[in-house]
Amino acid sequence: MSHYDELRDEQQAAEDAAFMRVTLAEMAEKQRERLALVAPAQEALRRLVNVCAHRSGQAYKLRALLWSLYNGRPTSLIECLGLDWGLRKDFCAVLLAFGFEHAAGSFFYRELKAAFLAAGLREWFEEEREIEGGAD
Repeated sequence: MSHYDELRDEQQAAEDAAFMRVTLAEMAEKQRERLALVAPAQEALRRLVNVCAHRSGQAYKLRALLWSLYNGRPTSLIECLGLDWGLRKDFCAVLLAFGFEHAAGSFFYRELKAAFLAAGLREWFEEEREIEGGAD
């Protein structure tokens, strides 16, 4: 290998290492950003579930949207337009955090189901499956 090839390989290795440092730093920042969304989403979910306890028109829209998150069944996002502004913001907070799993905090299926269970609304929440046309 020529001296030129050695220099080129060293330069490439340095560039690769720099790229890796930047990439890892960006990934760590995204993890921190997503982790910061968990606590506000948990509080937003509690508020949404409290609204669901009243079984109003808003509650049924929320149930359809949250059920869709929970099991992937399609529902129209236009339902968001029928929500009061505060509920819409809370749903967006849930949506932003949903799917995050980390040792320091998670917000995924387990947390969604647990919120309805804690409020005594698990059966009501799962009735949405019957409305959608069958068991999962």
